Amino acid sequence: DLHYPLRRQRQMCIKRQLQQRTEHMNANRVTAKYYKWKHIPRELKKYDYILHIDCARIKYLNNLSYNDILNIIDKNKNKSYIGRKHPFLKNIYDECNKVKKVKVDSSNYVDLWEKKLLNEKVKIKANHIETCIFIRKINDNILSKKFEEIYEEIMKNKLCRDQLVFYYIIDKYNLYDKITDTNKFNKL
Repeated sequence: DLHYPLRRQRQMCIKRQLQQRTEHMNANRVTAKYYKWKHIPRELKKYDYILHIDCARIKYLNNLSYNDILNIIDKNKNKSYIGRKHPFLKNIYDECNKVKKVKVDSSNYVDLWEKKLLNEKVKIKANHIETCIFIRKINDNILSKKFEEIYEEIMKNKLCRDQLVFYYIIDKYNLYDKITDTNKFNKL
């Protein structure tokens, strides 16, 4: 995964050493999750926003112009996380079913996670957002601190998909006012 600072005509790729692999995730995936949720590299902290794009979506980056990105930010100035509305899944429970069906995560661990969600009565109050592409406000320290817990929950519960955990953290801390979705990412 790559983080691109939003600065006209200048993109930077930051290379980092891989994190240790875990029982449920290879080192590449652990590292991607670590930098996506837990640790913002110091080189990026001087920016107001970062655009995160998972590697699977990077080939579509040219479909989104610099002005598109600025317009998305401008229309959502009061939000710290702008994601893409999921095209067909409605909530975290649909996500659980989908990942089990297509076997992108361990069914056993996803079943345990789903049971946890049901026991805690997690009810999502927003559109389901994909976490493969988003714009994130760097200086929202509250959201950044809570996003670290996405990584921790993924690791603790032996999950691979951060979309399974994203709304759990949003709901747990009632952070709905800090996030939104946009259809501007639909071309990606």
